Amino acid sequence: MTFNRKKFELQRRKYLTSVGKSKKLKLYSQKFNEAAVNLSYVYLWDWLGEPILQSPSDIMIIQEKLFEIQPDILVETGVAWGGSILFYATILDNINKGKVLGIDLNLDKKIINKLKKSKFSKRIKLIKNNSVDIKIDEILKKEIKKKKKIMVILDSNHTHEHVLNELNFYSQYITKGSYLIVCDTILNFVGGKIKGRKRPWNSKKNPMSAVNYFLKENKNFQIDKNIDKKLFFSNNQSGYIKKIR
Repeated sequence: MTFNRKKFELQRRKYLTSVGKSKKLKLYSQKFNEAAVNLSYVYLWDWLGEPILQSPSDIMIIQEKLFEIQPDILVETGVAWGGSILFYATILDNINKGKVLGIDLNLDKKIINKLKKSKFSKRIKLIKNNSVDIKIDEILKKEIKKKKKIMVILDSNHTHEHVLNELNFYSQYITKGSYLIVCDTILNFVGGKIKGRKRPWNSKKNPMSAVNYFLKENKNFQIDKNIDKKLFFSNNQSGYIKKIR
């Protein structure tokens, strides 16, 4: 077999176009996503033994973007069990570049200790605070000083108001060509009442509604439609926002 990467990439573009136009895939994915959200499907996955709270396809996309952008600083708001922080630190360590800043108001001491003991701890810095606190601005300016590539993942409080505040706050740090990734936009697409614990967000007021409002006011960013074409089974549909200017 002869491997020709240029021909393969052309072939993949054709596949992407076909996949993106597939009504059948869209129908199946909608049904899957609705069922998956109500069954807390994303809670089932681990990275290095720690719950990651992301769908496998979203993790794969984020990995692709980390390798493509190779950020000097990756900010994640919302640390939870620490699995996602470990995953991002693993990727950055493999490309031998960058650090993850994990910001969470409710950082647990056991989780902090686990991350500190990890072999990737040199790639991790944890900050216990509200993600839009004025003190975070001071910390980020110090950390980001002279850094060329900044990427941000928003996965903390999922109310429309909080996510919009985060978008406005962190967009100032994103470098051209990089991404602001908004998690759990799926809440906008599944419709109806979400089963489980009572939450201060719903199918009308959620991370996606915040994204839509943000993009109306900010023309420097746009949803990466090429990601949406292949990302069907996802919690972050239309949440991969690229800085274009």
